[in-house]
Amino acid sequence: MYQLGDVDSDSGDSVETELYDYDVRDSDSDTDAGHSAAAAAVSPQASTLSADLWEHVADGYIPPVDFPYADTPGLALFVNLTADSHLVEFVNLFLTDDVLTLFVTETNRFAEQFISNSRLKPKATAHSWHATDQAEMKKFLGLLLLMGVVKEPRVEDFWSTDPATAMQAFNNTMIRDMFELLLKFWHFCNNDEQLEGDRLFKLRNICDLLISQFQSVYTPEKEVSIDESVVLCHGRLIFRQYFPGKHHKYGVKLYLLCETSGYVWNMLVYCSKMDPMKV
Repeated sequence: MYQLGDVDSDSGDSVETELYDYDVRDSDSDTDAGHSAAAAAVSPQASTLSADLWEHVADGYIPPVDFPYADTPGLALFVNLTADSHLVEFVNLFLTDDVLTLFVTETNRFAEQFISNSRLKPKATAHSWHATDQAEMKKFLGLLLLMGVVKEPRVEDFWSTDPATAMQAFNNTMIRDMFELLLKFWHFCNNDEQLEGDRLFKLRNICDLLISQFQSVYTPEKEVSIDESVVLCHGRLIFRQYFPGKHHKYGVKLYLLCETSGYVWNMLVYCSKMDPMKV
């Protein structure tokens, strides 16, 4: 449950099919007038239609060969980083105060909601919970990342006191009980504000913050591509997908807008065909 970063990427060949199926579903509910308007858009000179309406193109349509590109790709001017900058400076570029504040606020809120609404046993570990802060949250995130590099069969094994397997980095950073409580209560939203039918509600806030930061600190090159990636997922999740042809059968599908370097400038979490996908 604590392993991060297991990502499996495809070439994106199935993206067009999935999105096409989605568009066809939407167009099924259009009126006859809507179909007539779409049918009228058969030439490059046709007027621009609604972004939600599929535009049919005539057989003789020739797409533009090139598009003007006026931006300057690369890091934004306010980003003072070079190839010699420390790795943590690049991490802090995306782990902003807004992100940390979201982590701390919603984690503390969820912990309070859970403890107040649960009938805990007298010796329950949750009784030892204390409100976390940004400094402790950074330690927690650092240990999570380290767990992706150093493998152990169980979480508690990282805090082993056996001289043969002890890992001082974990014991010296945070006690095990607090780490497990943070892992239990780590939250990105207020459950009381959940909207019915919003499958991405628990992750929407953090996704929006990260995407905004991805786009503000870097301008992509002219050539970009839309690719499909799968983040492995073995837990219970309603929009988890099954991929029979892959070695790892279950995961969450993402559509990524990337440049040739691999930098992700925008992304969309695919929740289902019934989800209003917006780019």
